[in-house]
Amino acid sequence: MNLFSVRGLGKWERLKKIKVIKERKGSACDDMYMKSEIRIVDVLRERNDADVHILISSRATVGDAEQYKLIFYGQKKYAAYKDTLTFVTKQDDTQAEKREQLVHYIKAGLIPLLNKAVFAGPFSVEMKKNKTTLADPTREADRNY
Repeated sequence: MNLFSVRGLGKWERLKKIKVIKERKGSACDDMYMKSEIRIVDVLRERNDADVHILISSRATVGDAEQYKLIFYGQKKYAAYKDTLTFVTKQDDTQAEKREQLVHYIKAGLIPLLNKAVFAGPFSVEMKKNKTTLADPTREADRNY
């Protein structure tokens, strides 16, 4: 389940996107899927043209899970930005589920840059409740007595 989404509204989305270069070490996230899920980015091949360089690595953990590490390096007008995000997949996650999680964390890493993006007039960030992990204290069944 996608826990949040970022979308540009109307003509703003077409003005200027954040230019991203991804460097992968031991992980897979195809560019076409990333472009379809994160419409605020252009995925480039030339590092010098990018606004953000994302270094993605993964390694096996105990129990056949995978730990992913994403390092975001801002360039040009985002030069002051640097962040690192990590997450661990479950042992039984499919490749599609791992890809969705990876895109989720790429989105999370790009959120701080939105207010500096040229199109950053109208946009929204939606936080969706993951029903399997969050309890609703207003519901009788979720109360802890």
